[in-house]
Amino acid sequence: MKLEMKSKVLVLIMLVSFSLTLSAQERFSLNGEKSKLIIKGTSTVHDWEMEANNLKSHMLINKESGGLVINQVSFVCPAEKILSDNSIMDSKTHNAIKAEKHPEITFKMKSIENLNTNGNVFTGEIAGLLSIAGTTKTVKIRFQGNILANAISVKGEVPLKLSDFNVEPPTAMLGALKTGNEIKVNYDLWFENKELVINK
Repeated sequence: MKLEMKSKVLVLIMLVSFSLTLSAQERFSLNGEKSKLIIKGTSTVHDWEMEANNLKSHMLINKESGGLVINQVSFVCPAEKILSDNSIMDSKTHNAIKAEKHPEITFKMKSIENLNTNGNVFTGEIAGLLSIAGTTKTVKIRFQGNILANAISVKGEVPLKLSDFNVEPPTAMLGALKTGNEIKVNYDLWFENKELVINK
């Protein structure tokens, strides 16, 4: 009888330990010094680019024997920290994206699609809610990344249209210079392991 009870207790302990292992997630936070996010566009005069600074982002993931499971991704960019080497362009951009009224550009994951892992390399597509200038749209972003010892790098390119977010392309030189409606966002982000999170 005692042996049977001990066996049941042992099985219960094993089941609890196994369930905790399955639900354990690692939190990876963005290292801003190692990360880059560049916005590129065109105009009637010349091409241009701006860099987003003071980015904040984190991911909750499970590392499994079969690959990677991404459970959560969030991203925040201060609108007034999108800067170029031209103060006039910065001012017009911040006005166009309504930076004073909507100080943050945000992204929140809804789902991950077509996630494939091959060794330490992974690719896929993330669907989520992107908010710019007070307008929120569902977008899909393709990515590729690498799993390192205590870090994850992710990079890709996102094509966007300013008009989709009710943003009027900035103009200058009394209208002689007008930026194009289409932009490309190139990102190269570096996430580092910060803590272990247990789902309850």
